[in-house]
Amino acid sequence: MDWKKLFFILFLLILPLRWLLNDYFLTAYTVFIFIIPFVQFLKNKDYHLFFFDKEDTLQSVGINVGYALVFIVVLFLVGVFTGNFGWAIIYGLSWDFFMKILLISFFQEMLFRYFIQGNLVNYFGKIAGIAAASLISAVLFYPDIWMSIIFLLMGLVVGWVFSNTKDIYGATISHFMIYLFAVIMV
Repeated sequence: MDWKKLFFILFLLILPLRWLLNDYFLTAYTVFIFIIPFVQFLKNKDYHLFFFDKEDTLQSVGINVGYALVFIVVLFLVGVFTGNFGWAIIYGLSWDFFMKILLISFFQEMLFRYFIQGNLVNYFGKIAGIAAASLISAVLFYPDIWMSIIFLLMGLVVGWVFSNTKDIYGATISHFMIYLFAVIMV
């Protein structure tokens, strides 16, 4: 059995433990989200991490950022019309908070787009694979229904763009922008 398949199966088996053992789950999730995807990501030649063609990457980053901005406008309008908008939370944020969100965004995109979505697209096809990966990423936020919905929609948009561009930077920037805005809004 390929270790990527084994990792994927282990991730799906560990996922329900999130609600039973919250603190312990976060430790296991941290190992999965940081170490394992990074090692495989560096070994794979199809995706570019540090050495990349600037023309392809900058174009795909622009596409991802464009979709993220459209999604943020939609979130803003929903927040305005529902009265669920908290700009005051920005004033208490520090630079380390932004760096944590950026790092989390990068490694979550590596996990959900690169591994989970990549495997699901191979098994079920492009549309079903993107939808299933987005649903899995949304399940992590289940007790908070608004965050689950936001991450489901974000996963669909970013997953589709990542599937077409194979660029992790654009997905990371989009994830960072949307997550930061979602934290402010919810």
